[in-house]
Amino acid sequence: MVRCLKKMEVTGLELNYLQDFVVLADTLHFQEAANQLYISQSALSKHIKAIEKEFGQDLLDRSHRRVQLTAFGREFLPYARRIVDVQSEYTNSLFPKYTQKEQLISIGIAPLASTASVSAPLAAFSRSQDQYRMRIYEDDEVSLYQSLLDGKCTAIIASEWTTPHSAPSQWREQMRFHKILSATTLVAVLPQGHPLEDREKLYIEDLSGEEYIQLGNGPQRHGALVKPILYVNRSAMAVDLVRRHMGISIISKAAAQNMSISEVVFKDIVNSPVFDISLVYLKSRENSHEIGMLLEHFERVTP
Repeated sequence: MVRCLKKMEVTGLELNYLQDFVVLADTLHFQEAANQLYISQSALSKHIKAIEKEFGQDLLDRSHRRVQLTAFGREFLPYARRIVDVQSEYTNSLFPKYTQKEQLISIGIAPLASTASVSAPLAAFSRSQDQYRMRIYEDDEVSLYQSLLDGKCTAIIASEWTTPHSAPSQWREQMRFHKILSATTLVAVLPQGHPLEDREKLYIEDLSGEEYIQLGNGPQRHGALVKPILYVNRSAMAVDLVRRHMGISIISKAAAQNMSISEVVFKDIVNSPVFDISLVYLKSRENSHEIGMLLEHFERVTP
């Protein structure tokens, strides 16, 4: 094993191939691994074969329908993890401090956290940085938290209230929540002329039986509502679909306050939970240069 590692060229490209192998070993599914790595399945297969050619050993047993590791693949996997972890550690720690190469900061925003109060500080941060490029995207909570755990994004903006219910304790143990927007609530989005439009007080239970457009595709979090008819990842899309009489929706009040759309009515929900919106990042990266800059920026621009 030592001779093989000494023989292998440790270039950036080869190290990326090792990361691909680790993800494939964790998923044991080519398409799922390729999706997590944002590459094609054929490219992933090519990378695995390149490693096998370098070592002169098969990593995968291709005689079965499902992906299985060979004995060599199982033995090599812990070494590959350590190499990938070391690369990630020195990249996050040293490169931002000592290189002028442009770096990418990727921020994922959960549907209920998508507000002008969040996008304005992010835009200001992006304008203030010459060394970093910003990638800001919206996705459902489950995908965002998984991307954060997999190291696919720098941080996400979400709420502890919307933390996915699947294995929440294990996920939260690895994460920090830094509050950037306090005490927002939920509002119902109704098409103009809806029977509940003139209701003086509106409760979540009043929406029972309505055709419901849910933000994100996580577990149903409004127990009074029937199964959603649609899942969307953007508040603006949900509101537009309500305007087109596809159903009703529920969004954060912070998002609704920045929308001025005819043909829809925003109604406060009396028994809405109160929740904070936070910058969420991995505890293992809290000392990284990127996280430090984001925290400093949000401390400066938010109340």
